[in-house]
Amino acid sequence: MSIKIVLTGFMAAGKSFAAVWLSQKTGWRSFDTDDQVEKRVCTAISDIFTHSGEQFFRKIEHEVFKDLLENNRDENLIIAAGGGLMLQEQNRLILKDSLVVFLDTDFKVILRRLKHEKKKRPLIASLDEMGIETMFWQRRQKYLDYADHVVENTESLYELVKILVAGKKNES
Repeated sequence: MSIKIVLTGFMAAGKSFAAVWLSQKTGWRSFDTDDQVEKRVCTAISDIFTHSGEQFFRKIEHEVFKDLLENNRDENLIIAAGGGLMLQEQNRLILKDSLVVFLDTDFKVILRRLKHEKKKRPLIASLDEMGIETMFWQRRQKYLDYADHVVENTESLYELVKILVAGKKNES
């Protein structure tokens, strides 16, 4: 049986970096749902939001996520999920054989990373620091509720490798 690791967390939590790093350490393929959405519609996410709206983006995001899980059914896989992907019930429903790992990153670290990316991140483009923090805390609780494992992103990513190794041992 294959293992699907779905990395979740707030925007700029380090999911994309962690997915690539884990892929290099494990040899498993990794995908970033945001990158896959952009490839599918041949445009940047910020442009999708501007021209087609969030609802269209969420529809494409769901299709991409579903396709990644279905088309790679028989292989181990690491998926860096967009920050809002796990908030959509339709996405949580298709996670039956996946391991959801929440990268719990300190808000100050998130804010520092987002400082120069506001134009690239349509959901926060018009928010001030307090608005971003409100969104962060609202989403954080949901990430905790849906996670199989929580990894503090201030710790080493080796914690994720430990989770993968434990999963492989349980498989035997």
